[in-house]
Amino acid sequence: MNESGDLLFLELRCGETILSYEWINGSVYVQNYSCAELGYETSKELTVGAHALEFRYGGVSKYAYNTVSNLNFTAPTAENGSTIAVNWTQVNVSLSVSDMDAFRFHWNGTNYSVL
Repeated sequence: MNESGDLLFLELRCGETILSYEWINGSVYVQNYSCAELGYETSKELTVGAHALEFRYGGVSKYAYNTVSNLNFTAPTAENGSTIAVNWTQVNVSLSVSDMDAFRFHWNGTNYSVL
């Protein structure tokens, strides 16, 4: 596992299937990658700022970019690790970004976008 740098790799999925991988020369490697569904790479941001991921398929490289800002969760948001006994929760988030065009988040297996 590579935990140095700005991002911590967590998993690679094809649809809901978590794929096996190897670490080779500081990179995640999946031999003969193929996915007929939507593929997901999940990383945890370790630092605030701009991050870039490079994806290589054969001789082709593509890049994904994101910018992480300080994100603050405040009351009435439940404490980290809380057990919630209802099927909803209120989350209060404050974010200070000057150039954000959308806010996207993943919650309980579903992706959401707020434009």
